[in-house]
Amino acid sequence: FGSSPRFWSVTHACIKISRCMDRSSRKVIRASGCLSEPDRSFIDSIDLAEVQGMLEAADGRPRDEPLRFPRPGVFRKGPRYCWLRCVGGLAKLISCRCRKPRDWENPKILSRNTLRPHSFLQEAGGRPLLDDHGEILPEVPDPKLRLDLSGPDWKFKYFNGKSPQDEKEESYAGREVQDSSWSTAPVPSNWQTQGVETPVYTNMAFPWTSIPIIKPSFKRNPFAVYRRHFKLPGTFLLENRQVRVVLHGVSAACYVWLDGQLLGYHQDSGQPAEFDVTSIIASDSVTAEHVLAVQVLKYSDGLYIEDQDTWWLNGIYRDVTLYSVPAANVIQDYRLYTKVDAPYDEGADAEVHLDVAVSCTKPCFVRCVISDGPTVMVEKQEARSSQAERELAAMFGAESTVFQLTLPVKRPAKWSPDTPKLYTARIEVHCDEALVQVENWNFGIRDVRISEEGVLRLNGKPLKVHGVNRVEMSGVNAKAVTDEETLNDLLIMKRHNFNAVRTSHCPNKLSFYHFCDQLGLLVLDEANSECHGFAMLAAMSYLQCAPGWQDAYLKRVTAMFGRDKNFTSIIGWSLGNESGMGPAWQTSADWLRFCDHTRFVQFESGCAHGDATLIMGDGQHPATDIVCPMYADPERCIHIAKTDKRPLVMCEYSHAMGNSNGGLHLFYKVFDDPQYPTVQGGFIWDFVDQGLKIPLAPNPKGPQDYWLDGNYGYGGDFGPDSGNGDKWFVCNGLNNSDRRPKPAMEECKYLMQSIKMSANMADSTVTVSLEDIDGRPLENLLLKWQLTGELRNLVGRGNVSLHDPKSQTSISLSAPSSEGGLWLKLHVELASDRKFAPRGHIVATQTVLLRAPAPAIASRQPVQCAGTKAPLSKAKATSEAEAGAAAIIEHNGDVAMVKGTNYTAVITAGVITEFKDSSASPLLSPAHGLLVDHAFWRAGTDNDRGGADVFFPFLKSVLPRSMISKSLEWKNAGLESMVSRVTKFSWSESVLTVQSEHGPKGKSYFFSSTVAVNFSKASVSFDIQVSPNTSCCCNAVSKLTSLARVGMRFVLPPQYSVVSWLGCGSHESYPDRKASSFWDVHQKTVEGLHFPYMVPGECGGIADVHWVALQASDGRGLLVEYSSDDAPAPKEIVTAGKPGARPAGMIGAQVSASRWTPQVAHAAMHNHELIPKDQKAEDQPIVLHVDTSHAGIGGTGGATDAVWRFYKQYLIDPKTPEWNYRLVLTPLAPGELSLASVSS
Repeated sequence: FGSSPRFWSVTHACIKISRCMDRSSRKVIRASGCLSEPDRSFIDSIDLAEVQGMLEAADGRPRDEPLRFPRPGVFRKGPRYCWLRCVGGLAKLISCRCRKPRDWENPKILSRNTLRPHSFLQEAGGRPLLDDHGEILPEVPDPKLRLDLSGPDWKFKYFNGKSPQDEKEESYAGREVQDSSWSTAPVPSNWQTQGVETPVYTNMAFPWTSIPIIKPSFKRNPFAVYRRHFKLPGTFLLENRQVRVVLHGVSAACYVWLDGQLLGYHQDSGQPAEFDVTSIIASDSVTAEHVLAVQVLKYSDGLYIEDQDTWWLNGIYRDVTLYSVPAANVIQDYRLYTKVDAPYDEGADAEVHLDVAVSCTKPCFVRCVISDGPTVMVEKQEARSSQAERELAAMFGAESTVFQLTLPVKRPAKWSPDTPKLYTARIEVHCDEALVQVENWNFGIRDVRISEEGVLRLNGKPLKVHGVNRVEMSGVNAKAVTDEETLNDLLIMKRHNFNAVRTSHCPNKLSFYHFCDQLGLLVLDEANSECHGFAMLAAMSYLQCAPGWQDAYLKRVTAMFGRDKNFTSIIGWSLGNESGMGPAWQTSADWLRFCDHTRFVQFESGCAHGDATLIMGDGQHPATDIVCPMYADPERCIHIAKTDKRPLVMCEYSHAMGNSNGGLHLFYKVFDDPQYPTVQGGFIWDFVDQGLKIPLAPNPKGPQDYWLDGNYGYGGDFGPDSGNGDKWFVCNGLNNSDRRPKPAMEECKYLMQSIKMSANMADSTVTVSLEDIDGRPLENLLLKWQLTGELRNLVGRGNVSLHDPKSQTSISLSAPSSEGGLWLKLHVELASDRKFAPRGHIVATQTVLLRAPAPAIASRQPVQCAGTKAPLSKAKATSEAEAGAAAIIEHNGDVAMVKGTNYTAVITAGVITEFKDSSASPLLSPAHGLLVDHAFWRAGTDNDRGGADVFFPFLKSVLPRSMISKSLEWKNAGLESMVSRVTKFSWSESVLTVQSEHGPKGKSYFFSSTVAVNFSKASVSFDIQVSPNTSCCCNAVSKLTSLARVGMRFVLPPQYSVVSWLGCGSHESYPDRKASSFWDVHQKTVEGLHFPYMVPGECGGIADVHWVALQASDGRGLLVEYSSDDAPAPKEIVTAGKPGARPAGMIGAQVSASRWTPQVAHAAMHNHELIPKDQKAEDQPIVLHVDTSHAGIGGTGGATDAVWRFYKQYLIDPKTPEWNYRLVLTPLAPGELSLASVSS
């Protein structure tokens, strides 16, 4: 904080003062017993105003530089803090009588004998570069400077049932230990993925019993020992060199030995452990064999603040490297940052600032050269040095000698997600006219600041954060994520128009940041801190306020900054996640702001009241630069924007668990609304499902040697101790565990595209308008367009190169004459290769309906769906017109035989029991009971299943209805087991009128229906009216808060697997997630409609359907046309709505087709369980649902009334008086409905 002794003393005293409850009372301070006698005397002489002035003057910012970020508020020591502090004080008093804690149970011990966190030099490697096509260039280590110790041949032994104190270290750490009988394990890896122990998943709870209210302790602490035998290459430089070994990631804690000598101890699984091994290496001959031994502990007190929503895994999960640097006059660390002149835009000049900490033993100088490829832009050398002062002391250590250089750069290209331009800084240390050391660093020039209006800006422009949270996890390798897997994740993000990623909830491996710098992804770097388990005790901030844990938080933050400070892609620091709020946070935030005034600091766990947090933060604490709430809905975002003048970037929103992310388009209505410039986006939770493939034992040979036969599993799948409580809550990503994007990724890509397109047609001229709403030039792009008709027939197509330096342009196209519906499909593609995608990659897309098809029903009043006649062949259309007469019907008691021109049917007591085409092939199947039936229930989505009953199942019988999940509510009511009973039927010529009741067996009915079935010669129409039974006050339906669906279910034989439709598509869509699903004519197979979510449920839906056809490969099949003359559904709003007869914005039927019933899908706990092993999917009958009303899927990870507040406009009101709609079934012969296959 400062170089003068007085300043250090004042700062030291202020820190101690701040730990007291009453800062204003010196009597309390003196009596507290936390200060020594010299400190007490010193405090008596303190002028508090002088202290405040000194602190403000030493914030690390030059006096002539304008503030990049407004000065934040501070933590308030209110009643919540006082309560937690008193509990901590009592715990401290009790713990004084306990035994002396071991390192892994002592929160004050984070490491022993490790080197100070620093930016890793190029000698340490780990800097992968990408070529122009986004491929990783092979990194060849210099054998004179570096030896990679990672590999498959580490000796490994797991000591189960023991703790470190139970085993003498000579038995596993010594140089002469006989380890030939030990098994082997790869490094990096987690031992759970090697068949040693099973992984454990918990969301909040600690997987052990002790809670450190008194003192952290572990009754049993299993451990494993890794041993690596190695020899140094003959060319390895040792003379006048310092040799270091670095373990980049170990969980949970480790002791390290080299050649039997203890190097030290380390915890904080997200940061490296680095040791100086020069004396040990130099004492042996060059040809000697060395042994590196690492004892990895399963538990440590550090895990109390690593209680993150992910798997508990152990092992050396990142690389291990041995490297050397010069022994004297060596670069200890450096910081490189940039300043851009006002107005901070592309044309502004900039300065590159370089601070280099050197361990000087002789006079030396530092030289820096900034270059763009082979072109030198500027160079400078600095011979003057000084002892570190102000923020440099906090960053490099008070003993460091620091060289400071400032290099002006004229009008440099600025780094941004769209143009991630990198320059190279060559840093040289010269001593005695000799070049001692060279360090090269690739960096970008960019400016991040918050304007006076409270808008977060990048290079002078408002920044919209299209972000996603990413947990560093591989479905196969667990935490040991490879560079190739890391790059693949980032490419998926870029190709779906994401521009930002949050490192949830731990700093990532170094290659991640190098890739982000090169690809252009903004990073919110998050410290390895979360203690969510304490929220279960209403004491989230306990450790933040406990005096013994202050350093544990601060050192995690300083380690993150020390390692990652030079990466251009990092635009902000996050102090952790769900960790409460207290003095530890304030200290960490102050330290970061002191050392880095080029990035913002945020923390979601604080609350607007400024005091300690007990259960959950709201992201609005006065001390955070960015308002960063979790799961705020659009209405709350608007409210915050009106009352808080800071930028709002949600740290988590739109929970992507299973079939989810409904309502995302409404967030983007707010993000794009100029009325709310401070609402600037957020980070979706999260990127990928964290399912794992886990072997049953070491050395698996095939799928049979894995849990679940090699399929991905979640909590509880790997035995009863692997996380039965939270189960698949670990699977809430936008991508499956195998990185297959879910349908919601298409929604993200569309909403995040910056190029917006529209079109209109006048006569035969189509005018297309394009605009990049972020103001980027429309250049180096290719616009492809297609005109298609109702049969997907190609009417016209063409390409237009875009080379417009402006952000807006318009293009005129000529449309050939055609009849019927006409659609314009627009794709904007890359015209050349980029690092994140090849030429031809689609960056923006739009489909515009230029001419609507003719409606099926004519109405002067707006209706829910006027329907559309399917584009049947002319011969079929003519025969339909001629065959409008009634079918032939023969009655035999309650049985009626119906014969049309293209079908036959049998009706028994008002129920269709047989329906065949003209060739006597069944069109409907009795495989699942009734051929045609009403439907009111769906297989639960993960949002349907989310409620308080999931987290507290023992309370589900007493929880109020507003707190339980939709699925449980529907199940308790009996909707899952509804049956239909015909109460009355009658014939009037060719019209059958059927009245039915629908409800669970043995209970009063929930719904009544009246269906008029008209059998004409060519088709069968169903005029349907459904009403809820509200006459009985004890009827469960009257107590429901919502319904899942109202519609009809048909069962078809297996061969009718080709699905064509007019509606949203071609990917999965629902009433609240269909912005990217364009209303057009589409075609897929039944298998293609299904998406293999981790846990099956409602999926494969198609929104706003007017007609759907299921056909066999020869064209035979069944066409279903939908219409409804009910009033239109309400329009969507960005504020909280209410349930209605239909979800807001629904303009057609909701359709799905699958090989199983909703009951089967709901009961299956994994996708591979949907079809029995001894059966084939293609042999299963097809279940077709056509719903006149279908609930949205939601997007906040739960289904209670409170969580669904924003999504209520997409729910179905069970008290709706009635639903009316019409279905027309038409058998299809070969050639009667044939869609063209149109290529892009």
